[in-house]
Amino acid sequence: MSRPAMIGSAPDSWEVWFPDDPLQVPWERFLDEVAAAGYTRIELGPYGYLPTDPARLRDELATRTLTYLLSCGPLR
Repeated sequence: MSRPAMIGSAPDSWEVWFPDDPLQVPWERFLDEVAAAGYTRIELGPYGYLPTDPARLRDELATRTLTYLLSCGPLR
């Protein structure tokens, strides 16, 4: 029996390259749009772009039924 492919996205698909550039898409919008597009998994992108507090990050992802696959920085 085959399983469906689980695909994800990353902030760089939304042209996010730095953690704090005011010209980039805000992180809340990124998460909302990723979820609305039907993705279920994300890369966290540059450290500091998404919340760095693990509990808050978990809550923000769970609210949108998202999980992360990969981090570009430390997760504590």
